[in-house]
Amino acid sequence: QDNDKDKDKDKDRGKGNGCNSHYISENYEQYKFLQTRPAVGDEILFKIVELQGWVPNLSDYKQAIVKGWSSDKQFVKLQIIFAPEVSKIVPKFRHPSTGEWVEATDAMEEEQEQGTEEETELEWSALNSVRLVRKARSPH
Repeated sequence: QDNDKDKDKDKDRGKGNGCNSHYISENYEQYKFLQTRPAVGDEILFKIVELQGWVPNLSDYKQAIVKGWSSDKQFVKLQIIFAPEVSKIVPKFRHPSTGEWVEATDAMEEEQEQGTEEETELEWSALNSVRLVRKARSPH
């Protein structure tokens, strides 16, 4: 039964991104915390504060490859390899003119649709618990 769960997780990791990332175990403690900024091509794990149902929470670990840095090194461009699904809690609010309860789905859908294999640029200081999975391969 546990093997089936691992196979399902394995299928989800790196899905469709065409990169040579490797499956990492959920024993994240085996990967060392980064003491410096990673190099382009390094594969990392990180957490970030996300809104879940309009409440800020620290995410589970996401896996990404560093694709580049802004000129001032404040922003990092990442290719997300694996990001666990965020629960889809849809908040409701009273419509100001009708007084009816409505779901705040339109704004939420844009946030929730972020999945694997996307490239994103994040402020380096926003990343938490950054760990190195593997160093970039040096050119031969």
